[in-house]
Amino acid sequence: MSDAFQFDPYLFIVASIIVPLVVALAASVLAPYFAELWKIKKEREKTKWTQMHERFFTMLTNLPGFFALTQDEKKKEKFLEAYFHIFLYAPDDTIKKFNEALMSMGYQKPSPTVPDIAMQEAILAMRRALYGDTTLKSNDILFPVPAKTSS
Repeated sequence: MSDAFQFDPYLFIVASIIVPLVVALAASVLAPYFAELWKIKKEREKTKWTQMHERFFTMLTNLPGFFALTQDEKKKEKFLEAYFHIFLYAPDDTIKKFNEALMSMGYQKPSPTVPDIAMQEAILAMRRALYGDTTLKSNDILFPVPAKTSS
């Protein structure tokens, strides 16, 4: 018989008690930590959803300010204010669709200036900080201005 491996009943008993105790202790220490992380994640999602809902509601409520029969500068202003906030809350495709809608209503992209480009990049950096990544480019962050009418 080889002496390479011998069954030690004492070691088996100690291991069968210590291993479950260590696992139970680790679980009891780590479980509250992971529960708190889960809670924070859910709270962030709820806040994001609430903010997005509020901004979209404001935009939809003030959308009639753009229609020919109900032109209203105050509603347009409130709409655009909410539009600027959606950069933090709305999905990329939603922002692109609102950009298309504003362009179709006669709004134009202003000529990019150094401060505008810097602000666009800062807004993209905030989106990346909140969501990780974005498909938006700096020129997707619009600071729309009404189309100039020739007099």
